[in-house]
Amino acid sequence: MMRFILIVSFSLFLSGCHQSDTPQPEPSSTRTITLGDEPKAQGENLPDAIKIRVQISSAADLRVKAGQKIRRGDVIADRRRERELLEKQIVRLRQQREAILLSVKRLDNLSQTKEESLRLEQATMPASDFSASAAEIKQAENNLSLSASLVEKQKAKIAKLKTLRFENLETILSHEQVKLEELEAKESASRDNLQLARAQLATTKANRAYLEQKDRLEIEKQKFIRREAMQNLEIQQAQLQANLQSIEKQTIDSEQQLARTRVVRASFAGTVEKIIWESQTNDEISVVIFIDVAGDDSQSPKL
Repeated sequence: MMRFILIVSFSLFLSGCHQSDTPQPEPSSTRTITLGDEPKAQGENLPDAIKIRVQISSAADLRVKAGQKIRRGDVIADRRRERELLEKQIVRLRQQREAILLSVKRLDNLSQTKEESLRLEQATMPASDFSASAAEIKQAENNLSLSASLVEKQKAKIAKLKTLRFENLETILSHEQVKLEELEAKESASRDNLQLARAQLATTKANRAYLEQKDRLEIEKQKFIRREAMQNLEIQQAQLQANLQSIEKQTIDSEQQLARTRVVRASFAGTVEKIIWESQTNDEISVVIFIDVAGDDSQSPKL
C-alpha cells in the first residue's frame, strides 16, 4: 500500500514539472489604421498600398501621374475652377434671395394698403335735402289759392253789379272787368310759378338720382380696379414665392456640389503605382489611384 502511494505521488510531480516547462502563447495585438485620421505613421504601422477613388470634372483636376513620388499632404485632386465658380454662384444666389425677400416684404405692405382701400364708404355724397324746393312749392300753392280766390270774388262782384240799375253802371262794370283780368293774369302767373317750382323739384331729384347712380358706379369701378390690383399682387406674390423656393433649392444643390469639390490630399507618402479612369457621367469622372506607401512617412507635406 505504501509503495502504491509513492508511485502516484511521483507521477503527479513529473506531470507538474512538464506543464511548467511548456511555453505559453503571447496575447495578440491588433492595429487599426484609419486613412486620413491616423497618428503620425511609423514604419511598421504603414499599409503596403492604398487605393484612392476621387471624382473630378476634367483631367486637369488630377494633380498626380503614374510613377510620381508624393509626400503626405500632397494634393492628389483639386477641382479648383469648379469650386470657385460654385462659390460665386452661391454668393449670387444668396443675393438674389435677399432681393426676393425685400420684394416679398414690399408686396405684403402694399397688399395691406390695398385691402384697406377696398373698404370704401358707400355714401360719399351728403344726404339729400329737398326742403327748400318743397317750401317754394308750398308758397306757390298758397299764392295760386289766393289768386284763384280773388278772381272768384271779383267775378261775384261783377255779377252782382250787373243786377243793379244806377247811373254810370257801365263805367263801373268796365273798371271791374279790367280788375278781373288783372286778377286772372296773377292767377295764371301763380299757376305757372307752381308748375315751375314742381318742375324744378323734379329736376333736382332727377339730378340727385343721377349723381347718386354715378357715385355708386364710380365706387364699383374703384373697387373693381382695386380687386384687380389685389389679384395682380397675389399673382406676383405667388411668383416670388416660387422664385424663392427655386433659389433656395439651387443654393442647396450648389452647396452640396461645393462639398464634393474639396481638395483631396495624400494620407501617406509613397509612389503613384497606376491610375485607372473608372467611369464618367455628364458632370464627373471617377478615377482610382493606386499608391505604394513608402516605408518612412516622416516627410512634411507641401504647402
